[in-house]
Amino acid sequence: MRFIQTFLPALREAPGQGARIVQISSLVGLFTAPGVGVYSGTKFAVEAMVAALRLELAPFEISVSSINPGVVRTEMLNYAKKDDYQHPKDPDQLYEQVLGEKATAKWEELSAKADTPQVTTDAIMHAITSSHPQVRYVVANVDGTPAWVLIWIQWLLPERAWDALVLAIV
Repeated sequence: MRFIQTFLPALREAPGQGARIVQISSLVGLFTAPGVGVYSGTKFAVEAMVAALRLELAPFEISVSSINPGVVRTEMLNYAKKDDYQHPKDPDQLYEQVLGEKATAKWEELSAKADTPQVTTDAIMHAITSSHPQVRYVVANVDGTPAWVLIWIQWLLPERAWDALVLAIV
C-alpha cells in the first residue's frame, strides 16, 4: 500500500493515459481451503484493498485489477511442507486432513498439474496493456479444472455445498 501511495500522485496526473495498478492476489483470496487459512486471509485483504482502490480511483480514470492465479508451478509450491506447520500436540494426528500422507499426496498431484507462470505473466500483460483491462483475472487451474470454473461454481452453490466440494477436492 505504501508503494501505491508513493506513486499515486504521478498516476493521478496521467488520467486517461492508461494509468494502471495491478495487484497479485490468489485464487484463495476468493475462497479458502483447509491448511491455507492464514494465506487466504492475507489475500482476502488484498482483494478488499483492490476493490476499494478501484472505487476510489475511478474518478481519476486509473484502472485497478487483481490477478488471481490458481495453482502455478513456482517455488512457492515448495513452501507448503509439513515441517512448516507449528501446531501444539501431535500435529500429524490433530491435522491429518491437512498434514497427513493423503493430503501430501494430493498436494503433489495438484502441483504436477499446475500451470506454468506464463499464465500469470499473460494476465499481467493484459492488465497493463489492454484498452479495457479486466477487474479480476482468474487464471491457472486446480487439479486440472480451470480456476475461473471453480469461481463460477462457488457463485452458483450454497455455501455448505461449496464446503463439501472443497473438502472432496483437498
